[in-house]
Amino acid sequence: MKHPYIKYAQALLIEENNLESIEDITHNHIKQELAKGLDTFSLKPIKDFVGKEKVKYSFVSEKNDAKHFVYLSPNIISTEMKASNIYKFLRKDIDEDLQKSCKVSQSAMPIVGEYCTFSNKGIVGRGKPTSTIYEECLAAITTVTTLKPCLQSGKENVCIIPDLEVENLIDFIKLFKRISLVNSESDLMEGVVVKTSKREKRKDIYIPKRPKIFRGNFPNAPRSPALCSVALLGTIGEMVKIVIPLCWQSELLNAWRILISIL
Repeated sequence: MKHPYIKYAQALLIEENNLESIEDITHNHIKQELAKGLDTFSLKPIKDFVGKEKVKYSFVSEKNDAKHFVYLSPNIISTEMKASNIYKFLRKDIDEDLQKSCKVSQSAMPIVGEYCTFSNKGIVGRGKPTSTIYEECLAAITTVTTLKPCLQSGKENVCIIPDLEVENLIDFIKLFKRISLVNSESDLMEGVVVKTSKREKRKDIYIPKRPKIFRGNFPNAPRSPALCSVALLGTIGEMVKIVIPLCWQSELLNAWRILISIL
């Protein structure tokens, strides 16, 4: 049985590339999707923000650097401090032999962790779980894709990954893409600029705060990740009633029933 984190990436690759099944996923599909993750790794102010009250942000492929207002994007399931490892993973070349075994890092696959190892000499060490390059890359795709519900909670980015079969996850992703399309018309990529004054230097300092997308990349996102599924369900309900044209409603209601089943 595959973990939902792996199945989500398989569903995403099928949906994004119009594939028939997971058997059609190739090295090139994986490489392209990881490149999309790199392209949306950080968020950076588009223009000069000095003297402004608000500033627009855009995705960039730069490594995050919060001290210089290049913030780790909320879709990267990591923290500002630990994101360098997944950034290195995205920058490296992917081995052509996807079935080759490898030691899996927690940065690429947050669902795994290190464990204790014991040698016949009584030495205790730290070990990493073993998987294949294929599954490590799939996990990394889920970790970095923008096509999942996510938000920042405290200092950590979190997301919703439904425990569904691949075919149902494809429906979920289609639905979320439509939520994202509607949501793109809002001011999610806009952040407030705060002005502070340093008396000793007689100088005003302008600090651009993180944009609203950090509160959630879907409408009416909660402040607590514990309520994410309920909030997302409410968002879908509002879309069915108000936003989405009638021709989409039967498909949305089907996806809504799927989401209810995972609450």
